[in-house]
Amino acid sequence: MYKLIYPTVDLFLYDLRDGLGQSDEKITENRQNFWRKIDPTVINPSATNENPDKDFVKLHSQRFPEPLDGMYFALQIGDTYFLQVDASEVVSPKEPTLKDKPRPLEQLALLKKLVISKVNHHEKAGKIDSDKLGTLGQTWLVWGKATANNSTQADLTKIAEECFSHLSPDPKWKSQFTGLDTKIGDLAGAKVFEYTRTPKNWTDDLEEFSQENYHLVILLFPANAPEPDELRKRIKKISFDLVKLFAYRHKIIWSYWNSRRLKAELKKDAQQMQDLRQQIQDYQTRSFDLDRLQQKLTESLPTLAEYSTKLNEMSSQGHTIKINIENYQKRLTKIVNEVAQNNPDLQTPNLQVFQKFISTAEERYHQQIIMDYEGLQAVLTILENLTRTIDTLVNIERTKVESQQNTTIAIAGLGLAASSAFAGITATQVYQPNNDGKEIVPWTSASSETARIHWWQGLGFSLIPVAFTLLIWLYFKKKWEK
Repeated sequence: MYKLIYPTVDLFLYDLRDGLGQSDEKITENRQNFWRKIDPTVINPSATNENPDKDFVKLHSQRFPEPLDGMYFALQIGDTYFLQVDASEVVSPKEPTLKDKPRPLEQLALLKKLVISKVNHHEKAGKIDSDKLGTLGQTWLVWGKATANNSTQADLTKIAEECFSHLSPDPKWKSQFTGLDTKIGDLAGAKVFEYTRTPKNWTDDLEEFSQENYHLVILLFPANAPEPDELRKRIKKISFDLVKLFAYRHKIIWSYWNSRRLKAELKKDAQQMQDLRQQIQDYQTRSFDLDRLQQKLTESLPTLAEYSTKLNEMSSQGHTIKINIENYQKRLTKIVNEVAQNNPDLQTPNLQVFQKFISTAEERYHQQIIMDYEGLQAVLTILENLTRTIDTLVNIERTKVESQQNTTIAIAGLGLAASSAFAGITATQVYQPNNDGKEIVPWTSASSETARIHWWQGLGFSLIPVAFTLLIWLYFKKKWEK
């Protein structure tokens, strides 16, 4: 059975302080959610100590009440909140030599449970509550010192595997340490093991994404390493750089997760616009319904605006990944150089174990977003052209309808004028009684009834222009329908 001297478990939680475009209310909500991991009763925590223009700001430090050996430590790093929850083997101040006593690895599970209870503020669950997870991500950092008879690299690898079995949230997960020398690094005299698990479904909601996004780093010191107090000082010297390194890592993964969800939404929007384009093509094969066409134009404009906004957000996520890849690489180089400079008697740092993440971030995450953006940008051009086409068709149809209406009015006016004129002329020919009682027809001297025009004959004559006008309108109507 493997054991460790002074096993320690740390949880690093990363939360977004203020995201791009977030309102003051949302930023206040972010702050409150973060502080409730330290104190669940806090209401409207102050932002007095925060300063996003500084590299980092210390926000809080609080040790657990005795006899527990642990603490809360909070920082603000730019637009990110960071919380460290630390727990070590409980050792009485009266018996300091017990720090050197080897502990069974099962102790790690107990320390992890203690850490989780300090975040959840209850002991009912074996995992972090969904509202206490880091919105950007979390890293578990575990370290300890091996015993004298278990300090070879093979022994340390087996210890790391057993540590993993006590820390993993899912017993089905495999450690992936065995036989993979490139998975082992060297830092400050310790062997470094890293386990990474990313979500299978990148479009999951935040809670499922956070549970699946698991990151574990194990530092194992050999038996000839200094005493636990000295090792804690070593860890403290490199911990801030590790905090920043892992912050960049989580921002990269978080941004990629956001981009996958945006891509899924953009594909749905593109499909809606494709359906609309098909409908427009259908309109071109039959008579246009102007009202329906205008409705389609009205429907397309919000979708186009939303599509463009989401596409810009995807571009922003790609930019975030690029910046954090660069920061990750610089921080990694800084750690290696400073540890080597400050500890010339120790083995040269080897952090290829962390370097591999850069390849994944560049070749998979960043490049994928670039390709997706280019493809979806082409769709945006199609959507813009479609909207312009609809607008043009609406204007054409509106002009055509207005032209038809004007022509119809003109024809109707012509018919009405002709009919009125004809009626006026005819009215003069209608029978009128003379004062002397004789019947005469105006413009004639005839007095015969055969020369008289009756009212119904006048009405018939006045309808002749109306009929002629109707024939003209039918002629134009056939031309419009062609």
